[in-house]
Amino acid sequence: MVWLLVCGRKVYWKTLQDYVARINALVASNETSFVIRQDTRKEWSTIFDIAIPGICVFSTGSVLVHNLKIETRTLDKTCQRLICQSKGLFGIRERNYPLENILRINIKEMIDKNGDKWYHLSLIVEENQFYDNSVPLRASATQNIEEEKKFAERVRDFLRPETPIAIVTTE
Repeated sequence: MVWLLVCGRKVYWKTLQDYVARINALVASNETSFVIRQDTRKEWSTIFDIAIPGICVFSTGSVLVHNLKIETRTLDKTCQRLICQSKGLFGIRERNYPLENILRINIKEMIDKNGDKWYHLSLIVEENQFYDNSVPLRASATQNIEEEKKFAERVRDFLRPETPIAIVTTE
């Protein structure tokens, strides 16, 4: 298969010979017009065949990079600190809070569109100008309120028995 570049486009040698023969026939005849139709759909098809999967791979990779991280919460009584560590593909991020800055333990109740109740456990620390004051203790919510209450009581007993536990409802 032989290709030629004509006006910046790849053209088959046979197609070019066909065009030349038609032009010669036009010159020899009394016809006043000559139509050459060029179909470039295949060229655009190739661009989209590469671009669309590329965009899909890039967006999937972005989501994975954002979500591939390990979050660790450590309540350390020897250092008297709450240590929040996030390990991701781009390094480690660490936040520290003094244990006395923990104001309360929240069990946030959320209701989804089906009317199911979900509970999410978090620690509320004193306002900080750099970070959110809610530190989640679990990665995801659960539908078992009793399990969340037991876990909250164990955390409270570890910290200070006077730390309040609040059940917060959101719609």
